[in-house]
Amino acid sequence: MPKKRAEASAPWKRVIIQRAVLAGYSKGPKFVKKLAKALFNQQTQAAGYEKLTDRDGLASARLDKADRALLVEFEVKGEKNLVIAQIAENHEYKKSTLFSDKAGVEKYRQKYGPSIIRQIEELMAEEALEAARPAAGPLPKKPLVTLDYYNQHVIRLSSQQAEVLKVTPPVVIRGAPGSGKSCVAVSRILDLIASLPPGSEGKILYVTQSPELVKAMQAIWDSLSLPDTLKNRVEFKAYETVAREQRAAEFEGKTLASESDFEQWLKGYVAKCRDRLKPAAAAAGKKGKGKKKKAEVPDEASAQLERFLKEGHELYQEFRLLSGYLPEGYLGLGAQNSLYAHPDDRQWILAAYENYLNYLKDNRLVALDFLTFAQRDKYDLVLGDEAQDLSGLELENLLLLAKEGQLCLCMDTHQSLFDELSKGPLIEKMMQRYGLPLTSVELPQSYRCPENVVHFANEVIKVKNQVVGVRADKQELSEIKMSPEQAKTPGIVHWPKQTP
Repeated sequence: MPKKRAEASAPWKRVIIQRAVLAGYSKGPKFVKKLAKALFNQQTQAAGYEKLTDRDGLASARLDKADRALLVEFEVKGEKNLVIAQIAENHEYKKSTLFSDKAGVEKYRQKYGPSIIRQIEELMAEEALEAARPAAGPLPKKPLVTLDYYNQHVIRLSSQQAEVLKVTPPVVIRGAPGSGKSCVAVSRILDLIASLPPGSEGKILYVTQSPELVKAMQAIWDSLSLPDTLKNRVEFKAYETVAREQRAAEFEGKTLASESDFEQWLKGYVAKCRDRLKPAAAAAGKKGKGKKKKAEVPDEASAQLERFLKEGHELYQEFRLLSGYLPEGYLGLGAQNSLYAHPDDRQWILAAYENYLNYLKDNRLVALDFLTFAQRDKYDLVLGDEAQDLSGLELENLLLLAKEGQLCLCMDTHQSLFDELSKGPLIEKMMQRYGLPLTSVELPQSYRCPENVVHFANEVIKVKNQVVGVRADKQELSEIKMSPEQAKTPGIVHWPKQTP
């Protein structure tokens, strides 16, 4: 047991909690928050505040009879700040890296200290600005500050980012590159874990198309100070991995469809369509007078087929889009929500889509874009990152894997790798079909891109909108905004030379 001495400290200006501590406490975050308020209000005796004499710089306070919070103090510009850094449940101090290692506090300060101090300095600057406003009046007390640990840095969510934690899924988080979508995703997961009842076996799925991003997010998650039982509740998986788990039998003895497979199918399907039109052309020729002519496909139908043959890339995009609609929903789309506005084109595309699905089956091919999942309601939350790169059916699969519509999608149309059109309208229609109210949250600021990069990107967006004549959807960002920090960093835009 640690050696303690009861000792009041100078009033703390702020009491800070890391979100992972809130999530990691088995009895729930409300007890930690209650203690934080008591410490802020200098109720040190009631909180059982004690400094540990055998661990320099470490103190503790009582959560309940069995559990104590471990506290580290930071003094910044004469103001004292208290951080609830870890919790020793059942008085098991040896499980705490702060206590079990005699240099634990020093190591904690080395790892977290610089970014914690930076966040405190930012808070002090914000408070000074508020106080300087003529009509500000008395500043409201903020007894509790929650910080997040993300990618080796302690950060504080902006008010817009924090808004994501308050909304009820399904929710779409839109944001520019570096706006904090993935960071907010981790915070959302932590908040959900903290809210699960004790003993719950709830599971959460983080899914994206990129295996590299999955690996990076898994590493960020593993770096958090959480019990393994909680860490293991979250699964980080590439979409293909989830698909193979969901439909294992569909992959047996089959290969993933490639672009050349689609091109081969399209060429054959267009040829069959031409052949089907020839008898009609021949019949029309018999009714005519004069010399018997060779049957030809009518000019209009021939032009349509030739166009689809040349537009294989666009046609595949349209398949990815319509996979998320019922046939009548697809046919009723507005002109801006489809690459093909003409009703005749859409009717042809619907028939072609069904034929392509049969082609995949007949040739023992699997296309992830068009593979339906069997299982439903598996996860308490499904979080889809880079959701703009998923097909309509893939998005629907994720929705159905989530219990009661608990789906969170992070996306940015400007970063789409595959599709020209936004997934926004499709997601809205999908939620309406399932009777789910959808919330959309915008994160407009970039915390990663320097000034010149943001300026260049905004010019490109402006040109794109002028050429197309409209934004991809009504909620697409018309420009990227810089964070104050990035505005101080010019950055460079470099055009790489293309080599033959």
